Amino acid sequence: MKRILMVVLLISILSLMACSNSYNMDTVDGKKDLVEVNIQDRELLTRSEDISDLVVELYGIDDATTIVFNQEAYIAIKMGYGQQSTEYLKDTIIHQVKEKDPLIEEVYISTDPKIFKEIDDVIFNLLQGQSYDRQVKKINKIGEKIKK
Repeated sequence: MKRILMVVLLISILSLMACSNSYNMDTVDGKKDLVEVNIQDRELLTRSEDISDLVVELYGIDDATTIVFNQEAYIAIKMGYGQQSTEYLKDTIIHQVKEKDPLIEEVYISTDPKIFKEIDDVIFNLLQGQSYDRQVKKINKIGEKIKK
């Protein structure tokens, strides 16, 4: 009986040792898969996100996306159900944005779903690590559309 107990105990200990970490094995560094965004791009993304968060807090707006480029902010908004964009709302957004971010000189606002998607796509690409330099053409096209 003692012998069987010892064998079972020995097998249990050996199986537990196989499940432990080994100090001489290579470890996988999960940080290698992270996308690096340079400081300037990160700052612009943070400013864009802050503006979007500010705009979404306004009554009647369900969603907002923003891209900050030079001293301009391009903002696309989705209105809540039964809500409509008014000049008063746009003026409020412009005032709030300029108050929040004094580096912004011009604010352009659109309710066009296509422009919303385009800005959202650019932001997604930037978050994936693409530089602003690679997005300049898209941002300029968005700027041309939103300024009309």
